[in-house]
Amino acid sequence: MLTPHQSASHQVGESASKIAHRWGGEIRIFDRGFLSVPVRFLRGYAKGARPLSTSEAMLLLLVMTFKWGEDNPFPSYTRLARMMGVSPRMISRYASCLERKGYISRIRRRGTTNEFDLSPAFDRIGAMPVTRAEDRYRENLERLKNAENMDL
Repeated sequence: MLTPHQSASHQVGESASKIAHRWGGEIRIFDRGFLSVPVRFLRGYAKGARPLSTSEAMLLLLVMTFKWGEDNPFPSYTRLARMMGVSPRMISRYASCLERKGYISRIRRRGTTNEFDLSPAFDRIGAMPVTRAEDRYRENLERLKNAENMDL
């Protein structure tokens, strides 16, 4: 019998394997981890009353890779800049734009890196309108599930 830890590890392994299959079967491309991103965000970040630039959206996603639990992430601008291939000053500008557009709140900490409160982003993403294409996708998915259940 598997312990809860072994069971969770097994489930993560299975999930990673399924995800890797969607990405060509190469599980090693996930050796640094992966980030689940709501499709609602991917399809809606550039639309609406306060659209994000691609760079702003990428910064938000990169900051999210540092959120491992309930606590706010606090990566340095220098580290984020290296990851995005831009200067720390550009990261500061993107962060200012994200804050002005209501996606993040920066919590300044003396003598160290800022914390990024991402809860405004979660609220904004949750409020993004669902497109007709998403509605059709959900309807088709529901039909497929119903058809599979009928075959059982």
